[in-house]
Amino acid sequence: MSRRSKAPRPAATAPSEGMRLTITFEFIGRISIEAGTRFARRWLLDQTGTEDGGVRLLTVRGEHADAAPPPPGVLIRRRRNRLGLTQAALGDLAGVTRPAVTQVENGLRRSGPAYSALLAALEKAEAAR
Repeated sequence: MSRRSKAPRPAATAPSEGMRLTITFEFIGRISIEAGTRFARRWLLDQTGTEDGGVRLLTVRGEHADAAPPPPGVLIRRRRNRLGLTQAALGDLAGVTRPAVTQVENGLRRSGPAYSALLAALEKAEAAR
């Protein structure tokens, strides 16, 4: 009988200070934000084994799964804001006017050349980041 040698275990690393870990819970059926928060706190307690475990619950955000998705114009505005662009700057990148950007973001234009140009400009700006 031969003896197997055990693989060396990796050295333990010290936990990083201020690490942020995002954990998502999806509840089937209706549940209040308060009940979801209580569940998350109990879950953290079970995972860490101590009352606070050095873990703080920073944010609780609830959204219903059956909520309608935001309109396309709102999504374009969010992408533009994430890139730090003004409507005028996005219009310049897309080759359209600032009022055209406003109309698309407000849902007054949902298709057409301006809409397509804005999507292409956003894609290009996001790829350049």
